[in-house]
Amino acid sequence: MGDPNLSGRIDANGHLAYTPEDHIYANFSNGATLTDTDPLSGLDDLATQIANTGVHDVADVLIDDRLFEPTEGSGSGPSQITPIVINDNVFDVLTTPGAQIGAPAKVETRPKTSYAQWDIAVNTVASNDHTNVRVEEISPGRYTVRGQIALGRKPLLRIGEVSNPAEFARTLMMERLLAHGVLVDASRFAPQDRSQLPAMDEYAGMKSIAQHTSPPFSEALKVIFKTSHNLGAGMLPLIIAAQHGERSHTAGMLREGELLKSLGVPIDAISFGGGVGGARSDFITPRAAITLLSAMSKRSDAAVYRDALPILGVDGTLFNAVPENSPARGKAVGKTGTLVWDNLLTGNALLLSKALVGYMSGASGRQLIIGLFVNDVSIGPLPEDVEAQDRALGHLCEIIYRTF
Repeated sequence: MGDPNLSGRIDANGHLAYTPEDHIYANFSNGATLTDTDPLSGLDDLATQIANTGVHDVADVLIDDRLFEPTEGSGSGPSQITPIVINDNVFDVLTTPGAQIGAPAKVETRPKTSYAQWDIAVNTVASNDHTNVRVEEISPGRYTVRGQIALGRKPLLRIGEVSNPAEFARTLMMERLLAHGVLVDASRFAPQDRSQLPAMDEYAGMKSIAQHTSPPFSEALKVIFKTSHNLGAGMLPLIIAAQHGERSHTAGMLREGELLKSLGVPIDAISFGGGVGGARSDFITPRAAITLLSAMSKRSDAAVYRDALPILGVDGTLFNAVPENSPARGKAVGKTGTLVWDNLLTGNALLLSKALVGYMSGASGRQLIIGLFVNDVSIGPLPEDVEAQDRALGHLCEIIYRTF
């Protein structure tokens, strides 16, 4: 429990894979793509270990999700933050246009599981028509996919959030066990009996026959920073709380405040209501942000922190901030932040904040810490105008590079 990457990102080399536009943002971005990984690899590994011990039959599969109290996420992406996470607790829905106008589109979903039922009706329209595909969970485990996709368009990724992650994980684990020859007496169509969960202090006396070893935290940090992975970031305060025998988001945030204070960051210049920056009470001054990065640069693990940040014009959320021939390309690493609200009066959006804080080398070789913030700007249609703001920050980086 508590591993945001139990299944979904682990590649053949044991690293965590990511793409510049992560799948958790697929409902907000037409450029989101999937990693070339198995969304069930972690569960499949556990099922393999169990089968290899000689187990052929189990009474039931129980998912113990009591590590911390589930909470509502404060950023885009999956809305729930829970201790059990499989494939970021979403279904990936990939739509490919048909061969001709009017033909049904091809819609693929992953992971494949009996947990979900799909009602799909997506039509292929002319190449100059608007593409619009929507995924909605009508009731737990029942989804509709509706809309249209332009002829000749590249496949479009959307996601459907899982409303009950524990039951989702239980069904998937049952299916992986069966695939490896282990029968499960309980039905995956009936919810688990939570009264059968042991007391937390009983686990120490139990025999373990399978274990999942997570990639190091440095790998998880790359996913969080490179893709601005709100689900993973939102779990961190809760994981910190759990390490201290606490279970609430509030307790974790207080622990985070203590850590920032120990680094010399003026916490009276910061207000956090969530773990990712999207809550109504989330504010930070540029000076406090710069102080944090300065403090991190002096730690023994500074290289791990820096290496996890997106590289200007190369990868992560900064991959297209400057063109390939930009002199500043690769000269800065930093964490971006974007907060956008819909403006229903105009049909466009209000950009509350577009920010970039990080480390940079100037043209002279001078080492800099930069903080760039664009706040409260009325912008046009999404996601095009947000991408324009990315490029504006990239242009500012080019100016700073040339100046220093």
